[in-house]
Amino acid sequence: MNSLKEKVSAYLKRLTTFKKQLDSQFEAVEIIGNDIGAFIYIKHQNRAVELSELRNREIWIEFWEEQSEDDHYQDCHTPVAEITLKKYDDASKILKDWLIKRSDLKGYITVEWNKE
Repeated sequence: MNSLKEKVSAYLKRLTTFKKQLDSQFEAVEIIGNDIGAFIYIKHQNRAVELSELRNREIWIEFWEEQSEDDHYQDCHTPVAEITLKKYDDASKILKDWLIKRSDLKGYITVEWNKE
């Protein structure tokens, strides 16, 4: 059985590999945090995404939008929805739909926030 240190190392390697695939496509792509608490933060066109893995290696993504055009804080975002996926390829498609194509996530989301 793999030790915790080996599992964390493998997780960070998966995050780094996925980050490299995204680097040239978005305004900002960075790994934030350390060890098992690390996640990828991606920002593009007033939207953002945080991506990490759950213990069962499912991919958890949280989608964020800028609160308003009048925000005085460049990175002031509000969570909009979250989704859990099995594959990084699926995550890549949904990230591009949300951040580049500006889709509304219909058909993708598992939890939607701030519904009025």
